[in-house]
Amino acid sequence: MKRVLRIIIALCFPLYCLVTVQAQTVTHSGIRVSQYGMDPDPIPEPRGFHNAIHTMNTYFPGSIPAIVWTVGEFWDPDECHMNFPNDQGYPTNKLSYENKDLCEKYFAYFDTAGIKVFLQVEPSEADMKTLIDMVFKRYGKHNCIIGFGVDLEFYLINTDLNTNPWGKKVDDATAKQWEEWVKSYKSTHKLFLKHPDRTPTRFPPTYRGEIIFNNDCEGRYKISDPAGFANYETDFLGTMKAFADAFYPSPVIFQLGYPSLKQLWQNFDPKPRVVGSDIAKKCKAGQSVHIYWVDFGMKGVLPYSNTWVPQPWPTSIKIVPLYHPTHNFGFNPGELFSFSVFSIDGKKLYSICGAGKNVMQGITGWDNSRATPGMTLYCIESAERTVYTKQIMVK
Repeated sequence: MKRVLRIIIALCFPLYCLVTVQAQTVTHSGIRVSQYGMDPDPIPEPRGFHNAIHTMNTYFPGSIPAIVWTVGEFWDPDECHMNFPNDQGYPTNKLSYENKDLCEKYFAYFDTAGIKVFLQVEPSEADMKTLIDMVFKRYGKHNCIIGFGVDLEFYLINTDLNTNPWGKKVDDATAKQWEEWVKSYKSTHKLFLKHPDRTPTRFPPTYRGEIIFNNDCEGRYKISDPAGFANYETDFLGTMKAFADAFYPSPVIFQLGYPSLKQLWQNFDPKPRVVGSDIAKKCKAGQSVHIYWVDFGMKGVLPYSNTWVPQPWPTSIKIVPLYHPTHNFGFNPGELFSFSVFSIDGKKLYSICGAGKNVMQGITGWDNSRATPGMTLYCIESAERTVYTKQIMVK
């Protein structure tokens, strides 16, 4: 087994090196999604979002394809509306529910597509522990889920309405407690905190933990201000740099693409890559940067057609030990794949690429007797989604 693992590392290493060089500081790239963000246009099917995320991912080679997905929306000053039904006897205090689940089919798709997901809530007056428990108990089974986000603009907004209508500030103890609740479901899960204020005063003053700090600023100092920045270079990029520096070395998220700011980048092409790269260059070395384009500004900027144009992901290859010719990998007939078999010393013994149907025929036609049982590696790469296997068969 140790010999097999050594070969896996050797085969993966060149690709890993390439990705690291290309990625710079943008570690995750993708989009932000809500049920209301594209209104009046209908929300795309999973493949449509895949298309948009893939495009963002190609703008930042080597970054992880990811999405910020709103599962709980601000409904009014004291209510959070969940995008799934109350079919499990969930609490109803300060909460309301959809008649059907609006998220499940997307997360099931993202599981197989290699797209990572932050589940976000706009909590209003709903109890935060209740929100975290409900969301993870319902969707925590999905391997695409990597964390939980809180939009502080809507946190206890009614309680603090008279003195601070832009959400209640979060203290260190509260942030630490939220992070502990999130990590209780999986230790690798990350909590992000988000607020649109130009200054980072709404966030916990000193506690950092492993929190990711999310900036969705449209150029306002307070909620009553009109959106906008005086100019792109010093005002907009300067504000983004100040935000990143305030939380260095903690990871930071930038949600971009708001129509209210399109005058800043309307002449850029492609807009997400130019703006995202300019922000990343302002961040200090070693700081992890996430770039997400918001659903409000996707139209005309990112493709979200449900018709997929196959292109390879920048990091879609995966190598696993052992091969069995009768294993079902769940290929789609028209999906593009490449398949290769390697000997234990790394020599390519067999390779075929093309549509899923032809590749499947090539896999079943591979003469497994040419390789030593238990000492063969296989590598599968999908042009449409990240490679996945549900089990490894041993001959």
